Amino acid sequence: IASAVKSIGGGFEHNLERTTKYLLVGHVGTSKHRKAIEKNLEWGIICLRPEWVFECVAQRSVVDARPFAVLPFTGLTISVTQLHVDSPVERNALQDLLTSHGAVFSPNLVKHVCTHLIGVRPEGSKYKRARQWGTITICSKAWIDKCVSQGSWVPEEDFPLVQGGA
Repeated sequence: IASAVKSIGGGFEHNLERTTKYLLVGHVGTSKHRKAIEKNLEWGIICLRPEWVFECVAQRSVVDARPFAVLPFTGLTISVTQLHVDSPVERNALQDLLTSHGAVFSPNLVKHVCTHLIGVRPEGSKYKRARQWGTITICSKAWIDKCVSQGSWVPEEDFPLVQGGA
């Protein structure tokens, strides 16, 4: 990516600085992405998917960044449990919601593939496996709703699964 940026006359830095104009985000929620969101009003950083750079190279000019905006679930693979999306219509609607906001939907919880498990209560086989593996972020569906309503990723820490959740 660095060589692609430089090939069209751009500068590339590994660190996020006050002078950073664009942050290329392959996966929301990283420390750089969190800092960019935190500093956005002050610094005016625009978060984009890396594909934007390659389109600029292909067009040999800076192209409109809007189609390459980072979506709330960019780079995430999400599985769900206990959401009572029993009908194919409900399951498809949830899958469409997630994918239209940048996620890959996984009906199965797959170690080293899934990044998130969304559920209702801290119980069940998927929940137990996600906890045992320790590599999957577990949160409530309220997190999905908040990300979608804000149009951007929000920290998962505020959306834990709690006993008796709904």
